[in-house]
Amino acid sequence: MRLLSVFALLALVLTGVGIYAAMATATQQNYDIAVRLALGASRLRMLITVVGQMAVVALAGVVLGTAVALAVTPFLEPLLFGVQRTDLVTYAVTAWLLAAVAIGSCYMPVRRATRLDPATILRAE
Repeated sequence: MRLLSVFALLALVLTGVGIYAAMATATQQNYDIAVRLALGASRLRMLITVVGQMAVVALAGVVLGTAVALAVTPFLEPLLFGVQRTDLVTYAVTAWLLAAVAIGSCYMPVRRATRLDPATILRAE
């Protein structure tokens, strides 16, 4: 139970750091987005570009997390009942779900930033 509590606490800390990083990145990029929009970039192109950059980071995290999970599962094997330690369906569904949540959490702040008036953001800086 202590081991599961430690992993739950670690997951909570990593989630907080990830959400903070996504929000901080989107906030820092408001000025860059405003400059590009003022110079004539389309809102859709900016949305695709910035979310794509954040998606690369999110997918790298999913790949790294999957590697760590595969490395740690031999130690957790006594706690697994009815599931193989390398069950590909479980890993695939979990990786897909985490990637979808990460990309979705990146999409919202960027969409809000692309809808702002570029002149207002540039004047504020």
